[in-house]
Amino acid sequence: MSDVCRTLDRPAARHVSTGSRPARSATYERGSASLVAFVVAAILASTPGAFGCGEPAAPTDLRLLTPKTTAETLLDVYGVADVSEEEVRRRMQIGRSFHLNDPDTRAVCFADLDESAPEAEGLVGYVFGSLASGKSDLEVTITGDVAHVFGKDEMGRRSRPVVMRRHTEGWKIVLRESVPVAIQRRLVNGTPESSDAESPGSPEAPKPPTP
Repeated sequence: MSDVCRTLDRPAARHVSTGSRPARSATYERGSASLVAFVVAAILASTPGAFGCGEPAAPTDLRLLTPKTTAETLLDVYGVADVSEEEVRRRMQIGRSFHLNDPDTRAVCFADLDESAPEAEGLVGYVFGSLASGKSDLEVTITGDVAHVFGKDEMGRRSRPVVMRRHTEGWKIVLRESVPVAIQRRLVNGTPESSDAESPGSPEAPKPPTP
């Protein structure tokens, strides 16, 4: 908390008149109060973040209110919010795609989604798979303006984290930080996946959800 906030939170001292000094006029008291208010307003106006006492501004898009809310928003546009994890995994294993119901809402979930890029659907598919396969027990850690969201596989192992960053609208997924570099390269080059695992428990890139 800033010094300004501590000052504002501190109870004002109570003045007890002893009768030894002449009473101040009402005009003088009002003038003093106005001066104090002016000084405080000037300090607040010149101190970054002072109105929120150092706290970040609230997101402007409720669909991105928290990292978990963003994850749930992404899952909802593919119609799997109410589908069990077992069914989601089964569909992935048999290569069944997931229908995109709301492209505009999907777009706001990402900070760096270029829908014109040939690898875009693959990148989204990887993140979708990481979240959907463990959606009932997502774990979120936040450091400053960066969040890491972990799903879990059927063995209880954490997936590679989906990285989100705080924006004016809210928490947005950063694809380039969430998808392993090796998988990004394979998607860009159109080469088949290799058998090497990027990290223990991390999912293979699932079949991209289809529009």
